[in-house]
Amino acid sequence: MDAPTYKNIFAFDTDGGVERPLTTDNHSFSPVLSPDGSKIAYIHIKSETCEGCLLQAQYELYVMNADGSDPHPVAALQSPISQKRWSPDSQGISYTEWGERDSRYSLVSGSPLFYSKVDGTTSPLVLTQDAVGDFEWSPDGKWIVHGCTAQQTLPRLRGNLCLTGLGEHRDPVVLSKEPIPFGYFWSPDSSRIGFIEGGIKSHAILVAGTDGSQTKVLTSIRSILISLKWSPDGTQIVFVDSEHGKSNIFRMNADGSNRQRLTEPKQRASDPVWSPDGKQIAFSAAVHDLLQVHIMNADGSRLRQITHEKKSDCSGHWRLPQSRLLLISCGSARPVLNGPPRMVEKPWLALLDVDDPAGAQRRLASDIQAPVSFAPIPSPRSSASPAAH
Repeated sequence: MDAPTYKNIFAFDTDGGVERPLTTDNHSFSPVLSPDGSKIAYIHIKSETCEGCLLQAQYELYVMNADGSDPHPVAALQSPISQKRWSPDSQGISYTEWGERDSRYSLVSGSPLFYSKVDGTTSPLVLTQDAVGDFEWSPDGKWIVHGCTAQQTLPRLRGNLCLTGLGEHRDPVVLSKEPIPFGYFWSPDSSRIGFIEGGIKSHAILVAGTDGSQTKVLTSIRSILISLKWSPDGTQIVFVDSEHGKSNIFRMNADGSNRQRLTEPKQRASDPVWSPDGKQIAFSAAVHDLLQVHIMNADGSRLRQITHEKKSDCSGHWRLPQSRLLLISCGSARPVLNGPPRMVEKPWLALLDVDDPAGAQRRLASDIQAPVSFAPIPSPRSSASPAAH
């Protein structure tokens, strides 16, 4: 918030909707909530190094409690473009930075992938020295899948897909060569990793097992700018692919069989979100050149539009557990002739009951700036009704 130069972190509870500032130093941004909702990791600028600017500053990885108390540094960073992920048990953070590149932007070296416990009992552990691109924890917290330059030498380094076991002091296992370096997705039981691989003209969704089993191609795709989501029970995969030049939502079995298109090309559908029970899928689709949130059954039936904004795009982010509530964001920048885009509506976050035919929204926060992080926490009012930060 408070863009473009000064930044602070804000929070709200979905059951109360009261927005509150957690930092006031104007140098804190990029928050990520721990899975249990108790802590927040974020990037902090040392104010004495660059008051009022983002360039030529010194950066730190910070952690604070979810109420803003006890902010403290965890590690020094070389740049604000740092990937960071909480471990599934909320006890530690893994983080890395961009590898070194030459004047042509070709990869020269990877960078260390660190793991640090937030209680300060141990020094940061280097999991690998050659990480590149994105990385993701397995749901059980035993593995991290990441890009790497393992078993390669200059002059040309390629990004591989590698698997590193937490606490195992051995070289990463190479799963695939030259995958797309982002968008990895784990099966709910942590036994399989899905990813995208391909060249300029052809791409495919593949899956690899943590047990060393052979990598398998699930389906070919036309676009790499896709969303991939495993169903909660692990039996289905929903993804976005291009057909007739427009994006569509597809579903297939976890073994790649029975691929089905669920939306029409004219809808330009994107950003699918599973319901916690796997029976519904929320997604964004075009309505009069604006993106609006829709919902359908997992087989594509009973399609309904559930946002009806006249000036703003909307997209769904997350279904609250054990509820019919969907967390959405809306806001839109419109092009202006001979000028920069004009913000028609400042972005906001809201809750929406997916069964409400009127599509009434309960706004939670306004003037938001990405990234936004969500985590389920026990509700103080009812243990059976989770809230979120």
